[in-house]
Amino acid sequence: MAHRLLKLYNLGLYILSVLSFFMLGLYYAKWTGAGDNQGLAAAAIVLGYGVMAAGIALLISFFVAFRFERNTIIRINWFLLLILLIFVCLTAYEVQKRKKDREPAQETPVKPMKTSKPADKFLMGSFSKNDNLNYEFSGMGMFKCELQRGTLMLYGLSDIFIESPVDSIVFGPDKFGNTSILSAPPDLFPEQMKLDYQILFFKIISLGRQSIQIEINKVNNLSRWVSREQGEILLWPEFLLQVHSIEILPEYKNPIKIKALESASDLQLASGQEYILQPICVKGDWLQIKILDQNYNEIDDGWVKWFDDGNVVINYVLLS
Repeated sequence: MAHRLLKLYNLGLYILSVLSFFMLGLYYAKWTGAGDNQGLAAAAIVLGYGVMAAGIALLISFFVAFRFERNTIIRINWFLLLILLIFVCLTAYEVQKRKKDREPAQETPVKPMKTSKPADKFLMGSFSKNDNLNYEFSGMGMFKCELQRGTLMLYGLSDIFIESPVDSIVFGPDKFGNTSILSAPPDLFPEQMKLDYQILFFKIISLGRQSIQIEINKVNNLSRWVSREQGEILLWPEFLLQVHSIEILPEYKNPIKIKALESASDLQLASGQEYILQPICVKGDWLQIKILDQNYNEIDDGWVKWFDDGNVVINYVLLS
């Protein structure tokens, strides 16, 4: 009797039963959510299901080996092998899917629309200092484009729900391997662009649930809609806290105050000197600044108005 249980086809039955039912136990635990919300114990619970199923299968396989003939057991072995291969393929597929999901999302560059032209033909935005702020409408903040996505799709003037693109900005390496704009609308003039620093900012005109309206030409105020997922939304408070420094515009009466109050006293600074004003905190329409000399030695701190009567009333310097 023992000799029969050790036949080669029976040994195959034991192995295939253990492996196939171990996998079945794991997937049963996954499909039923046995390990959900169990923290560090989740893996042990799922593994326990697999071990339990494999143990039961091994006991049943001894009974099958004892009761059934060789041909029947061989057919069972083929069936178990098929089950095992299905689970192996399913596992391989899920591993590849998870690996792909962890990779940075990239969009396949699309063929530019007819209105696009090579990057050396269009106007470029200022590199560091904002010299062309439109004081009549300062927008809501900045949209920072994610250059690694490859393509920024541009939609029409009223495409809040984004249907079909009307143009695109395509990014890619130039002949030296540096990030460059390969094609774009002929009138592209972003708020800020310095691609070697991964900087491409557009002023935000309006926000939608799925899309935002951005100004793609700050001279003629031409705007387009883009998907929110194609970049980072920085409303003015968040954006100002990321810039290198700000400048007080001479056309606005905007003295540095000791507190964030209109009635507060003006901060007294030595006249005839130039200072670096670095943002450190936003409170409503007020911006707290750290005051530095030209050697970056801290002199004092104070508050200035950054927003007044619907407009941004300071200038900013993006980079030092």
